[in-house]
Amino acid sequence: TYLTIDTRPIANAGSIVVPDTGYFYMSNNAVITNGGTIDLQGDGGIYQSGAVGTTGITNNGTIKKSGGTGISTFNMALIAQSGSQFLVQSGTMYFGAAATSIGATFTVSTGATLYFTTGDTRTFDAASTINGAGTVQWGAGTNTVNGAYNVTGSTLASGGTTTLASVTS
Repeated sequence: TYLTIDTRPIANAGSIVVPDTGYFYMSNNAVITNGGTIDLQGDGGIYQSGAVGTTGITNNGTIKKSGGTGISTFNMALIAQSGSQFLVQSGTMYFGAAATSIGATFTVSTGATLYFTTGDTRTFDAASTINGAGTVQWGAGTNTVNGAYNVTGSTLASGGTTTLASVTS
């Protein structure tokens, strides 16, 4: 099951649930401003369709992978605002897009993996946090983490360039 969000801006103040292996595409400068929750409850994903342009998600709430033991893909440019959360609670989340974090928190639970897979630029400012007892893998791109990095599980680097300015674990 899939959905295409085409051209339209969407403001989410409630819940967007992506069940099981469901997914959605965003295209033609569609934008989601998330003030609620986007919940991938299985091994589905969120994908960019077509040229990047201004298509993307601005997160002021919570984006999470709460279920599924396999792989989900988040292939959408992300602006993670202050106080927002990006949670990987189960399985593996392939993060295949650019990201700018301004005071957001990225948390990876025990047994889960957050894997930065593409050659994009990702920046996490000094007020941002990456933490958890799971695995974070830096596979590609230029990744700069100026905030707290407190991953008590595994940190893997398999490609790209990653700078961790403030490792606390």
